Amino acid sequence: MSNLQQVLGSAFDASQLQNGGAGSEQKKQQEEKEKRENEQKNVILHKILTPEALERLNRIGLVKPEQKAQYEDTLIRAAHSFGQKLDENQLIDFLDHASSNKAAVRVTVKRKASSWDDDDDDI
Repeated sequence: MSNLQQVLGSAFDASQLQNGGAGSEQKKQQEEKEKRENEQKNVILHKILTPEALERLNRIGLVKPEQKAQYEDTLIRAAHSFGQKLDENQLIDFLDHASSNKAAVRVTVKRKASSWDDDDDDI
């Protein structure tokens, strides 16, 4: 029985190595794909933004990374409409416009009048 357990154990270990190798291969491919996408995004941003505007966008990313990613995607989608590079002031205007398009969320609380209102004390 010990020989059978050794054979089964070594077969199990070999299958784990193969599966782990495939998982790490997929992980490497995914990382390479993300790296290429980030490089392409950076190339496009360098083409459509002046260094000052790019610096401002990067400063936004220090505080709000997810918002920077949204702004980058919006800028890249709108890049074809820009006739020239955006400077810092144009970027500020663009970001203000992009931010104002978001629906403002308002919460209104309506409370029911209870039978124990303070107004009844006046009687």
